[in-house]
Amino acid sequence: MISTYLPYRQISYQTDLTHVEIQQILGTNVITGFSLINSKPYYGSFSSYDFSVRKTHSSIKKQSIRPTVTGRYQSNKEKTSVTLILMPHLIVIVFAALFGLPCILFLVNGFSEFLKTWNSIILVNCFFPILILYGIFWGIFQFQSNADLRFWEHTLSLKNVVNDPQNGVITPF
Repeated sequence: MISTYLPYRQISYQTDLTHVEIQQILGTNVITGFSLINSKPYYGSFSSYDFSVRKTHSSIKKQSIRPTVTGRYQSNKEKTSVTLILMPHLIVIVFAALFGLPCILFLVNGFSEFLKTWNSIILVNCFFPILILYGIFWGIFQFQSNADLRFWEHTLSLKNVVNDPQNGVITPF
């Protein structure tokens, strides 16, 4: 339950595509080298059984602060299992930490005041800035990662493995 509120997602899928077909699809959708103007929607790298991509910002600028999609795929007897891992960009994590530090100091100060007065309203009020800040970053991550998941589910014809307990997919809006 708590893992659904973390800015990290790992979801397991199955597809009827072979690993060669997946590599061809990745080749048509991922910029892997230098390119001045390109219409591919993702940039990154991929190999025989894994890939790491991020959504492009525009047709000219590749870099973006969208979540990183890391995927691993392996062939079984008749189906190929694909695991997608989504994580926020490092810049977003640093940005949240820098904004979160004053909130944590406010929480520590409020907790010491709570211990002096035993007034629970003080303690509750100290959690609001942290909850609002984390909620904003979590909502942005969920919104962007859901868009990435929809793209890869459609492109690779992925079917969610329902029996896996880690597949708690949340649609935020």
